[in-house]
Amino acid sequence: MPISVREVCKNDYAAWDKYVHAHPEGTFCHLSGWKIVIERGAGHSCPFFLAEENGKIVGILPLTFRKSRLFGNALISSMFTVYGGVLADSSEAHTLLEEAAWHYAQANGLHIVSYRTIKSGHSEDIGWTVDTDSAATFIKPLNKTPEDILLDIPRKQRAVVRKSLKTGLQSVWGADVGAFYKLYAESVRNLGTPVFPKRLFEELLAVFGDAVEIQLVRTEEGNPIASLMSFYFKDTVLPYYAGGSPIARKYGAHDFMYYDLM
Repeated sequence: MPISVREVCKNDYAAWDKYVHAHPEGTFCHLSGWKIVIERGAGHSCPFFLAEENGKIVGILPLTFRKSRLFGNALISSMFTVYGGVLADSSEAHTLLEEAAWHYAQANGLHIVSYRTIKSGHSEDIGWTVDTDSAATFIKPLNKTPEDILLDIPRKQRAVVRKSLKTGLQSVWGADVGAFYKLYAESVRNLGTPVFPKRLFEELLAVFGDAVEIQLVRTEEGNPIASLMSFYFKDTVLPYYAGGSPIARKYGAHDFMYYDLM
């Protein structure tokens, strides 16, 4: 049977996620739950495509149809994520998924299809424009003890972390999304960046459950000054959305927060 490509339906979600977990380049950002999160939490439609051969998934492509007066319209894999693009078992499945994305874009009057990938690979080979300078991925194996993790931090920054450990800061794990969002929104606004809707974060927790964790950093007096939302996938944790109050720097709250997470 030839490889066929179609849009995903709800009954495909479990098989889709099983494929992502099994694929060596699969990431948290490829999971089917993002379709629900983005559509419900931000109002953008998500045409997720899968390639099948003999009833078996042999490739996937999550996409977001971005409609924005500020940033323009585009088809992105995927919006609100740092990773995306095609996962496939063969170059044929890869090509068919890209063709499906481009046909969808043309049918909806879009002139841009954009991937966020760690490796450019196939897309670069067939003439896509590849930008390697605007973003970077940092992956660090974690040591087993708190002291060894601390020693892995460069000396100058390690001194900042040690200082923060003496300020009485404490992490609250599994904090509510309201406490997190207040600090996130304040921080992002102060940087002059558009703030994502609170509903997006509520949906992340609702859809992904234990794979999402909120960390709230409080002073000795109990005042929340920094917050972080992290994602867990396989053996990796992704510190993803973060924010803090203006006095967070005084306490070294962000340094404390990331060290405590590690």
